[in-house]
Amino acid sequence: MKSVWEHASVGLGDDSVLRGVTAAEAAARLPTGFFCERYIEGREFNVGLLTGAQGPETLPPAEIVFEAYPDGKPRIVGYPAKWDTASFEYAHTVRRFADPAADGPLLAELTRLARRCWEAFGLGGYARVDFRVDMDGRPWILEVNANPCLAPDSGFAAMLAQAGIDYGAAMERIVSEARGQRPEVGGQRKNAQRSTLQGPVTIRTSLVPEDVAAVREVTASTGYFHEHEIPVAVELAEERLAKGAASGYEFVFAEQDGRVVGYTSFGPIPCTRGSFDWYWLAVRPECQGAGLGRRLLQEVEARARAMGGARLYCETSGRPQYASTRAFYERMGFTLCEVLADYYEPGDGRATYVKAL
Repeated sequence: MKSVWEHASVGLGDDSVLRGVTAAEAAARLPTGFFCERYIEGREFNVGLLTGAQGPETLPPAEIVFEAYPDGKPRIVGYPAKWDTASFEYAHTVRRFADPAADGPLLAELTRLARRCWEAFGLGGYARVDFRVDMDGRPWILEVNANPCLAPDSGFAAMLAQAGIDYGAAMERIVSEARGQRPEVGGQRKNAQRSTLQGPVTIRTSLVPEDVAAVREVTASTGYFHEHEIPVAVELAEERLAKGAASGYEFVFAEQDGRVVGYTSFGPIPCTRGSFDWYWLAVRPECQGAGLGRRLLQEVEARARAMGGARLYCETSGRPQYASTRAFYERMGFTLCEVLADYYEPGDGRATYVKAL
């Protein structure tokens, strides 16, 4: 049972859970101003969403862990768990950020559902979607919170910190959207700024010798990649120039007035049937935010399908500063399918995404 009018779990405690009664019996016992919803035994998760330059960004999911709860005690975040510092519930109800290595497919589904809630309810600025996950691993949407607490010590603030988003920058995004302005993606992306891309953009798939230098320049300009990573992108371009299609590397370039403003590369995965890797995507910072990355990806998908592709894979870092990259993949229809902890270096795991073509 929950109150229709109260918030912050006021009035919610162990006696709010009615066991062994039918829905009709529960309805008959409801006090005025209360409603009932099904109690789901299982795990509890929170997924935060924050407005961004290209739609909402999902924040790292947090799990609410009910530590040492005795058998029969309802595992709920009631009033004592939130506010009564002397209570058992307060001391034993803790927030932990979910481990993608252990729960990758589940977390991908939770973030997908959270985004659907954002769209279905026309949310804006910020929100939090709370879930219960039953004993069969099936998520249930518990609550769509259009106004979660934003205090510096709140769960939402902890999600921002986990994602590597500056608290003040996040508040600026929210206020900017409320004022009818396009939110800047502060605290996430180096060199982030409004796009200055104007006029027609030409797409081409052929590679010329001058593109090797362009690949190096554009990749370095993003600020995303380590110095030792940039030569890898250049090597792919050199391989394509030297061996052509036999190299296994395909490129798509975006040009404006003869200048490369973005590129992407992909290719079939050896020893597979219909699987393709999406290797690189880089757009000059001053040209970001205009949909160029989406357009380049659409070209990749079309060409991969024409080459017999059925699935497109991509990989990225699990570091907080790559949260916007992972959010972009999700917006483009990719699903997280694998996480390898400490893949790149200790503390930096690899997240692999897949999209059916």
